[in-house]
Amino acid sequence: MMLLSGRGKNLTLSSVVLVGLFALSLIWSFAVFVVWIDIPVLDSFGFRQAQTAISAFYMLKDGIALDYQTPVLGQPWSIPFEFPSYQILTALVASLGISVDIAGRVVSYGFFVACLLPLRSILLSLGFRQEAFHIVATLFLSSSLYVFWSRTVMIESAALFFCVLWLMLVLRYIFAEMSSARSMAWTVVGALVAGTLGVLTKATTFPAFCVVGCLFALLQLWRKFAGRKERGSVDWLRAITPFGMTLAMCLIPIALGTLWVGYTDAIKSLNPYGALLTSQALAGWNFGTLEQRVSEAFWGTVVGRTLPEALGYGVWLAPLVVVAAMIVGRVSAPIIIFMLGFLTPLVVFTNLHAVHNYYQYANGVFLILALGSAIAALAQDYSRPLAAGLGVIFVAGNVTLFWSDYLPLLRVDWQQNETIQIAQKVQDHTPPDSGLVLIGADWSSEIPYYSQRRMLALAAWFPADTVARSLEAPQSALGESAFAGVVACGGPERYPEPLRTTIERFLFGRSVVAEAGTCRLLTADRPMADHPIPPPSVTRILAGATAERAEFAPTVMEEGVFAHAPARLVAKVQGPRSLEGTFGYVDAAWQTGNPVPVIFSISLRNAEAETLLFKRELNPARSADDRGPQAFSIDVPEGEATLVFETETSSGDNAWAWTYWGNAR
Repeated sequence: MMLLSGRGKNLTLSSVVLVGLFALSLIWSFAVFVVWIDIPVLDSFGFRQAQTAISAFYMLKDGIALDYQTPVLGQPWSIPFEFPSYQILTALVASLGISVDIAGRVVSYGFFVACLLPLRSILLSLGFRQEAFHIVATLFLSSSLYVFWSRTVMIESAALFFCVLWLMLVLRYIFAEMSSARSMAWTVVGALVAGTLGVLTKATTFPAFCVVGCLFALLQLWRKFAGRKERGSVDWLRAITPFGMTLAMCLIPIALGTLWVGYTDAIKSLNPYGALLTSQALAGWNFGTLEQRVSEAFWGTVVGRTLPEALGYGVWLAPLVVVAAMIVGRVSAPIIIFMLGFLTPLVVFTNLHAVHNYYQYANGVFLILALGSAIAALAQDYSRPLAAGLGVIFVAGNVTLFWSDYLPLLRVDWQQNETIQIAQKVQDHTPPDSGLVLIGADWSSEIPYYSQRRMLALAAWFPADTVARSLEAPQSALGESAFAGVVACGGPERYPEPLRTTIERFLFGRSVVAEAGTCRLLTADRPMADHPIPPPSVTRILAGATAERAEFAPTVMEEGVFAHAPARLVAKVQGPRSLEGTFGYVDAAWQTGNPVPVIFSISLRNAEAETLLFKRELNPARSADDRGPQAFSIDVPEGEATLVFETETSSGDNAWAWTYWGNAR
């Protein structure tokens, strides 16, 4: 499909610059990959990286299986999502004697670089010359989005490779570049295999490529129709066959992917928590809402984030370059198709793209193809020196953005990371094949992966009755892995009621074996279980309170519950009991600002009136005695009592009124 007619292939300084930029970009991406190849998988979205890594680890340990283990939700340990093509390759590489972390990064980077081959073929099929490949490859290899995520332990680059390979084969078929029917048949078979692997490896990557492939097929159909109409005859069956075959090459992989999803849903449903993660259960999470799709905030956030991450600080030039190329060159159709490919996942998988910036790995390549096509058109039909200059600008912008936004994520002292520390303590204090309960870390695989222990991780959004049954008999939830302890990160305040009470009762009476940051390793037995369960703390009570008045949302912090004055928090408390706690200003308020006086009060509310139980005014700007935590103690009457915790400024001005209610010290 010849879109462009360019000038000769004579070697110029501009051509040398383009080749040099390509080489430098390859060196840059490889350098980033090598320098940080051995850091933990916690640099960004460690939740997802560790989930992938732990599955590969247990394949290496227990053997390859389609119902592969992700042992973080109790037994049965299998909760498969994607087909484990990436995990299998990672396990095979790790079997050579290197860590799963490094093996996963090698596989990811390998697929990233391998994408260059089908990208080159795609550009040649569209009528571009070799220099177009150098331009696109340069943008691809220097893009912060791809340089960073292509060195992570994630499935993104594998899925992208299979999908780009599918598009390459589809374009070869559409533009009839094969010399024989046999070659054409093998091209179709290859496309079906590549597309199926793309869908199975990551289902959300493939649809955009389907759209792009079908649009190119329609474009070719329109060109054939227009040309033959002028000659007075149209063989409709022959003309429409490429489009029909392209559609089939889309739908067959999607159908096979649907069968895989049905299989994984059946496996996940065997686990009470896995049943919460089936495709049907996660439909809203995956696809989002119509309100999101028409939201200015969504498009502003996602597009505003993706454009610079994919194209660097030179992104402001991209619209000018694209418009100029569409005016002076014959590239409008492919640029428009590539842009539609970029937008497709945002419209289909809206929420996933809103929450995860790495999801744009699947469609950012279309931005690069659109911009690279535009620069190549300018080079072929207008000015090679201009194209070389633009290449320098975009590469510099990519590297600069990586240096400012991504490098800080890599240059971390991982020995001080609490996940690494608590995982090491779990290894030190528990048997290798034992199991633990994990509290306060969602259902993340990070601690289970680095401790190399199977765990039951309990997220705050899990059903309270399901969690209660698991905690009544943790050994049953852990199966053959002997219950060896509890890892608790933070406190029960992270959970809503009634789950909070269940967690608190489960943790009560256990001894602390080791600590790291906010995480504690607790004993499996409960040597202090005969002691009375302590009453709920102030922080826990107010974490579940109703905010009748609050200009700023009450949140749990180190001091307690933030209640920026004026605020009125209403909570239920079971009496009779004495309730002791603290109140005051966050230190930064009086250290850096000039806070106004605030009146702190606690009242008992009943049907008739409110009875004042405690009241005090603090003025830390003038009185040193009013700084730091202040103590209070009240008596709660018998039965369920309604307490009103209130902070009020005496002047009406609430500047620096950073106040809180906290636990007794």
